[in-house]
Amino acid sequence: MTLTGGLGRAGNGGAVNVSTGASLQARSGNLNLQTGSAPGDETSGSGSVRLVSGHGGAGSSGAINISTGQTARGASGSIAIGTGMSYSSQAGRVSIVAGASSGKQTDGGAVVIRSGASTHTSPGRGGFIQIQ
Repeated sequence: MTLTGGLGRAGNGGAVNVSTGASLQARSGNLNLQTGSAPGDETSGSGSVRLVSGHGGAGSSGAINISTGQTARGASGSIAIGTGMSYSSQAGRVSIVAGASSGKQTDGGAVVIRSGASTHTSPGRGGFIQIQ
């Protein structure tokens, strides 16, 4: 299945929005993006999932934002980035790489890792950063 926004010859191209149903009393619907399994022989493998913004030409390319929603009472959702386990070969790696810049007197992209703050007036601690 292919979902494609329309071409914009002089203006913006068409948007593609996928959203789940809301709920007034319980949880909203889940959104799952997943490739199919390929449990065949040693040469088979599942497809990749890519989130890529388009090239910007003379302007900026689009941003990719991954975040969980806010909550009034419960804990906000977590974000986990990881690779799957390999039973007979090397496991995948996780790379976080900022972009390079080739422009005159311009900086390369930054990698910022910041834990959350505790903003309540009662004693609380900010989140920690743990590297193992």
